[in-house]
Order: sequence, then C-alpha cells, then structure tokens
Amino acid sequence: MVQQDHVHIISAGGNIHTAYPAIFRTLPSITRTYVLAESAVYELSRDPETEKKRAATRKAASAVKEISATLSIPFSRELVFPPVYASARDILIRIHREVPVARFTFDLSGGAKPLCMALFAFAPWVGGEVYSTFDEKVPRHVPLPDRPIRSMLANPNYQVILALLLRPVKKDAGKRVSRAGFPVNISSNNSGRSMSRPVQNPENRMPPRRGW
Repeated sequence: MVQQDHVHIISAGGNIHTAYPAIFRTLPSITRTYVLAESAVYELSRDPETEKKRAATRKAASAVKEISATLSIPFSRELVFPPVYASARDILIRIHREVPVARFTFDLSGGAKPLCMALFAFAPWVGGEVYSTFDEKVPRHVPLPDRPIRSMLANPNYQVILALLLRPVKKDAGKRVSRAGFPVNISSNNSGRSMSRPVQNPENRMPPRRGW
C-alpha cells in the first residue's frame, strides 16, 4: 500500500523545536515539514528584546530542520511577507498544488498572532487539522468550525456573500461607491466626505409630528 503524503505546517516560534518531536507521537505519518515564518523574523532589529525573540525563532527553525534531516523528512522554510493573509494563502495554494492529495496538519504552538490566525482560517480549505502544544509536551487537537467547504460552496447564499466581499469598489468622476452601495462625494474643498442618498419627494414626506 502506497503511503499517503502528509504535509505538516508549523508557525515559527521560539519553542517549535521542542514541540516538533512531541507532535510525532501523535502524528507519526508526517512526510514533509514546512516552517512558515514572518519575514521580519529574519531581519535584524535594533531593539534588544525584539532581536532576542527573533534570534530564538531562527534558532528553533534551524533545529526543526536538523530534526527533520535525522528522520529523512524533507524540510522547507517559507517566509510570509505582509500582508500576512495574502502571503500565507499563496504559500498554501502552492504547497497544495504540489501535493494535492496530501493530508495537511498544522502546529500553531508558536508564531505571531496574525500568522497563526491566517493559518487557522485557511486550514479548512485544504482539509487540514490544527494542533497546538500548549504546554510544549502534549499536542492537542484544536477543533475547526464544523462546516465542510464543499457544502459552503454549494450554498448559493455563501457564494453571493463571497462575491460581495471580493467586489471591487467602483470609482466614477470624483465619486466612489461605498460597500453599502451609496456614492461617496469627495470634495477637494472639503476634507470631509458625505454620503449621497436619494432625496425624497417633498410631497411624499411625512408631516412633522406635533406635540400634544
């Protein structure tokens, strides 16, 4: 029986080298390991405390690479550039295209919050499972929203919502349309902006209420 590819993705943090061996007790079938680190981690900082954290993360990522080598597991380090969501998405798409039938697991034990949130959000789209080694000893499964992607795409309501979210903002001769559908007037003589709404016919307006 041919072994299924198992892609394991780790958000880079200072303690991932201790969490990595622990995850193998739960996930012994890992065949490929990727460490995703924010690009700033590999930039030098003048702030001593920030540089200390970045150096610890770089060292931990190198340790994960060495552990992978001893286990004959292919290793790759991927840098995530701002904006984090778009960059993480592109990396996951590329990996998924390389191994489309692989099992995907994520270890979000370390790393910055934006990176972890991005990977957590995209995990369902590749059928991924999320784990976190909270105490750096025992990995725990983190449940995802119980809503299969196929059923979401089959629902026309979700398709409409997604289309609205991705719809570009229209621009027209000094006006632009807000996502609510109302044109926004932008005047060069006024730093503010006003919402233009349809003006009611005075004959159709309700008369003002009089006090009792």
